[in-house]
Amino acid sequence: MPKLRQTEEQRRTTALREAVARGKASQGLTLDREVARALGISGSSFSQHQSKAFRNMHTDTFFRMARRLKFTGKELCAIAGIPYSSE
Repeated sequence: MPKLRQTEEQRRTTALREAVARGKASQGLTLDREVARALGISGSSFSQHQSKAFRNMHTDTFFRMARRLKFTGKELCAIAGIPYSSE
C-alpha cells in the first residue's frame, strides 16, 4: 500500500495542533475554556478557531497564544514552514 504524504499545509496544521497540546499540558491548562480565558477570548471563539485549524485567527491572538503557551522556536518554525536552525 502506498505511503500517503502530507501536504505542506497539513504539516503546518499538525505542528500547530501539537504545539497547542504541548503548551496546554506544560501550563497546566486542561480545558480549552482555560486557554480561551488566558487569551482573552470567549470559549466559543477558541473552539471555532480550533475547528478551522486556526486559519482565520487574528495574528495578535496567535501571538498571545504563542507567548501564553510558550511555543518553542522549533515549533514556531514548523508552524511557519521554515527549516529550524539553532544558530
